[in-house]
Amino acid sequence: MNIGFWRSVVLLCLVQGLATAINSSLGMIAGLFIGIFLAVRWWFVDHPAIWWYDLLFWFLLFGLALVAAGIYAGICVVLPFANVTTRTCQSLGIARAFALHLWVLGLVGIIFWLWHLWIWWRLRHH
Repeated sequence: MNIGFWRSVVLLCLVQGLATAINSSLGMIAGLFIGIFLAVRWWFVDHPAIWWYDLLFWFLLFGLALVAAGIYAGICVVLPFANVTTRTCQSLGIARAFALHLWVLGLVGIIFWLWHLWIWWRLRHH
């Protein structure tokens, strides 16, 4: 993995956290696209044929969800100092934001992981 990939992961964490702070539905939509981007990039561009790389992908999704929830919490803490707040910051706690991020990213990750395994299986048996 090159440095450019990890920079994009950091940017995706910021986007996920900011989108969730604006609106939880927007955070879910952003998570959907982020999950698709990561899965496609991870398995169809940078994937070597080693088993722990799949495990590393799941750790990446977990870490992204955790960092994005932390960014969400930080944004929600800073907003009242600017006399601004959002309904999401008032109603969605950090644990629920983490669960939302993990659920959306995990759902996309599972779908693409199964697709990846199916493609791998088809190529090995033909």
